[in-house]
Amino acid sequence: MKGRVLILFMFSFGLFMQNVSGQTELNNLIGYALKHSHEIQKADFQIQEANYMHKEALGKGLPQIDGSTSYSIMMFNKINIPASVYNMVPAEYAPMLNKLNNIDKLYSASADLQVTQLIYSQSYWLGLQTTKKAQELYSILKNKNEEEIIAEVANGYYQAGSLMLQLNTIEKSVKNLEGNL
Repeated sequence: MKGRVLILFMFSFGLFMQNVSGQTELNNLIGYALKHSHEIQKADFQIQEANYMHKEALGKGLPQIDGSTSYSIMMFNKINIPASVYNMVPAEYAPMLNKLNNIDKLYSASADLQVTQLIYSQSYWLGLQTTKKAQELYSILKNKNEEEIIAEVANGYYQAGSLMLQLNTIEKSVKNLEGNL
């Protein structure tokens, strides 16, 4: 078990060392900074939110379908049709009266479907324009954040290089002074 952990540790340490040595180039540093920047991730989420808001606003102009159904049962005790009614009804309808005497439940079902379409609404068009502008704004803000991060990383990279050159110059000066003493 210890051997496996040691091998795993050595393997991950080797990968870490390769990764660190590859980050000394400016392009790698910029790529890493852009990939792990909270501002860029936030801007991506804002762009995604603006896209969803635009789709929602666009959906309000599509046909809207509403539907409903209902079902009910009416219970009867027993319908008693008097014999005098049979005499008043023509003979061909008498069998129907017999069937009404046997009814104990009445079922009722209904369905309703309503389709509406927005023809024109100034607020609808204004909402679409607003969400489109929000998409553009968040895209511009993301580009601005990317440019700022690139500028900061490049500035830090060149400052670090300048400091390394200054350090080399100071070390050479110290060696020259030690050699003269």
